[in-house]
Amino acid sequence: MALSDSFINDWLDDWNGSEKYVNEAIHQLSMGNDGDATYHPLYKAWRSFQSNPEELKNIQDYGKYGMGFMIFLSYGTVTILDDQQQLASIAYLFLSKALKKNPNNVNLLKNRLILMLSNAEALGYTVSSVVNKDKNIDTAWFDDWIDYKFKPRDAMLKMEFADLSKDKRLLTIDMLSNAHQSILRYLNEGNFGRDETERSIIMEGEQLHDEVLSYLDKRVIEEENIEF
Repeated sequence: MALSDSFINDWLDDWNGSEKYVNEAIHQLSMGNDGDATYHPLYKAWRSFQSNPEELKNIQDYGKYGMGFMIFLSYGTVTILDDQQQLASIAYLFLSKALKKNPNNVNLLKNRLILMLSNAEALGYTVSSVVNKDKNIDTAWFDDWIDYKFKPRDAMLKMEFADLSKDKRLLTIDMLSNAHQSILRYLNEGNFGRDETERSIIMEGEQLHDEVLSYLDKRVIEEENIEF
């Protein structure tokens, strides 16, 4: 039975501004209305939490909210790197909060992986803030600078590998299967270090996910700091 517009509007009004717009966009997408019908509510959701970061404290459906901004980024209309980092970090934060509640949800894992793979540069800066938190690049020697640059890249690969290893169904998606094979080659060539194994990479990746989530939770939710 089709839902009336008044029912949908009442349902959407149960959420705060930003989440209301995300739910509107997901509803439009579920009805086969892609393009502007989905894009514009997601744009409004972005502007809503920018004007009132406190909204992010009250998100009810973490997975749907994170997926909304993953979809928004996929349109390719956000071209400023700081904006990309902000949106990707918010999407990662809420997908990861959802996964804390449902760690084996394959759809959440798929969405987080697609987000990371499609926004590697933007998320790399957020991951760098975690893994390089004790380093000052302005005063680093050359070896330190190399480590500063490549440590976030390796961290993201470990995080991706940890997710890819959770459910074999993920590897039926070409994009994810290719990423899995690429990381395996990188590992087997000794690029993570001679003593690293698939198991150690998975364990490190899971720990890194926890550290990045903790960093974003404190920064975005507790401190209401959305500037990246």
